[in-house]
Amino acid sequence: YMRHRYDEAMTGIDALLQTEPNNPYFHEMKAQMLLESGKSSEAAADYRRAVALNEDSPLLRAEWAQALLATNDPSVLDEAAEQLQAALRQEPQTPSLWRQLATAWGRKGDQAAATYALAEEAAAMGRDRAAAQYADRAMKGLPKGSAYWLRAQDIKLSTAPDDIRDKQKKEP
Repeated sequence: YMRHRYDEAMTGIDALLQTEPNNPYFHEMKAQMLLESGKSSEAAADYRRAVALNEDSPLLRAEWAQALLATNDPSVLDEAAEQLQAALRQEPQTPSLWRQLATAWGRKGDQAAATYALAEEAAAMGRDRAAAQYADRAMKGLPKGSAYWLRAQDIKLSTAPDDIRDKQKKEP
């Protein structure tokens, strides 16, 4: 596969899958080859199988979501977001997961949620100023008091300069 002998590689991975049909990493390899060759819908099916065989892998879930997003099919956006949220429960400080989630939510038209995800991405990258700006924008569109609104508020406060944080702590 790495030598650009796609047909041979696909024959080889299919043979491995015949031998070990319940090996999630063989399904992952096939899915990766399919995704990199532009067959995102087929790749998503193999990633789905890989996740079914290893539900505890945030990496497999993230790759599945990436394949779903690559299909450009609006009907799979919820599924992609679900997989990313599951991955983020285990890997909350992974910026690329937040970026993909922002993409999924943005394509769904939920700009406030997408902006919140960008705030999380910036915070995970240590980009405090950007994180605070995104969090502030997200809070304007999220339902006040919702879990994401509260988390955006946390990001805004935790990334604010010390003098602003001190002032806000004193206010009732």
